[in-house]
Amino acid sequence: DPMCGTGGLPIEAGLVGADTVACDAQAKMVTGTRENLRACLDDPSERTTAARRAGSTPTWHVLRGDATTLPVDDDAADGVVFDAPYGRQSKIARHELAELVAGALEESARIAARAVVIADRDWRGLARGAGWVVDASFDRRVHRSLTRRVLVLSRA
Repeated sequence: DPMCGTGGLPIEAGLVGADTVACDAQAKMVTGTRENLRACLDDPSERTTAARRAGSTPTWHVLRGDATTLPVDDDAADGVVFDAPYGRQSKIARHELAELVAGALEESARIAARAVVIADRDWRGLARGAGWVVDASFDRRVHRSLTRRVLVLSRA
């Protein structure tokens, strides 16, 4: 997850047994992700316990970095998943939102052959421009002013 925020997607990935690399440009978000991952590892809930019994012992790596220049080798990941900032409420320090998403899509194509992107707007054009084929696209209405758009991508 190249823009992990406080770690929701990496936590979910780990709970199904995936090894994850999470990255965020903001130190505050990296700290929050690490705190949330520690809490998850200490969580005695049925879901966490079931994942451990199933033999999944995921590893989480949390890095501070820019989603447009990820410190990850080419083809290092099986897939990339990210929930793009919505711009209205997210702090974006170095880039305009479209520039950030375009750069993250390009980096994602460099490091993985598959991706899922969740956003509040349609980024299909940027995805195609970054070398992705849009395998699926669908919307999920959250509430009156928010619809999440989900793109399922494969590298062209």
